[in-house]
Amino acid sequence: MSKAIFLLASLLVLVIAVSANGKYPQHGGHSNTYRKQDAWGNYKFGYDIVDPKGAKNSRHEEGDAWGNKHGEYSLKDVDGRERQVQYIADKAGFRAKIKTNEPGTGSIDAADAIYNGPDPHGHSHTHVPSGWEPHHGSHGHHGVHH
Repeated sequence: MSKAIFLLASLLVLVIAVSANGKYPQHGGHSNTYRKQDAWGNYKFGYDIVDPKGAKNSRHEEGDAWGNKHGEYSLKDVDGRERQVQYIADKAGFRAKIKTNEPGTGSIDAADAIYNGPDPHGHSHTHVPSGWEPHHGSHGHHGVHH
């Protein structure tokens, strides 16, 4: 009898330990996507993902028939680290503006990218074109914009 109780207690401890470590599948995350393209090469697409623990990532991009592109992507981890990148790619090249609180980053320019705030050198060519704003809308399933 004591052997059966010991086995049952051991099994119970194992179940509690596995549950506490999150080894069982979790539900509650969601994602939304959209995409649109015309016959001339103009397009836009995007996605937003939230996992069951609350981490988030997204990407949104628009492009035209002449090869110009602009967009953004973002990451947010459950530990509080975040990164948001707005970018432009056109005949002038690739430019990005990056906001992050990740360890080891500061307001330092590198490779024509602006990190964490205004460009300390006053380069106007690094800014996102006027009239374009970061995407913060919600998209439902099957490409429907809400």
